[in-house]
Amino acid sequence: MSIYPETLGALTICTVSYGHRSLIETNIKFIKKINPNFSVNWVIVENTPEGKGDRFDIGETGNIKVIKGMENNFQGIAKASQHHASGLNTAIQEVKTRFALILDPDFYIVRNNWIEEVVKHMKKNNLAFFGAPYNPKRYLKYRYFPCIHCMFIDLEKVPQGELDFTPQYKV
Repeated sequence: MSIYPETLGALTICTVSYGHRSLIETNIKFIKKINPNFSVNWVIVENTPEGKGDRFDIGETGNIKVIKGMENNFQGIAKASQHHASGLNTAIQEVKTRFALILDPDFYIVRNNWIEEVVKHMKKNNLAFFGAPYNPKRYLKYRYFPCIHCMFIDLEKVPQGELDFTPQYKV
């Protein structure tokens, strides 16, 4: 028995914006168009500094929740990756549906009715994770496992509190 009410929809999409409002708005419209039978929830963490363009206003409208991200005060290696991960860690804690999708603002899934197909596929095959792997040219990255550009997660199998998107770098 699921702890996630079906009335909330099947999926929440989590993304982080850093000047990507127009890309995300395009994706929201596109996903609605090619998945007409599903209502999708969105959690958007706004990491764009105040005063910079293409920002979302913080707040909640319908099925879209925009949360203020943190300032990029990270030090050391890959400060932008650390900043992005902090946004994902914030977003995933806001998910109230069984399935979450971590999605980059510029990643578009172009298959009709993909939400229904992916959710059914994950349930049928008892998958905790599903998605797009890193390009093989990125040979230092994990192989044959979904990357955070497009990663579906069944939160009945992987508790939200156990997810941490912070990159691990050897120093």
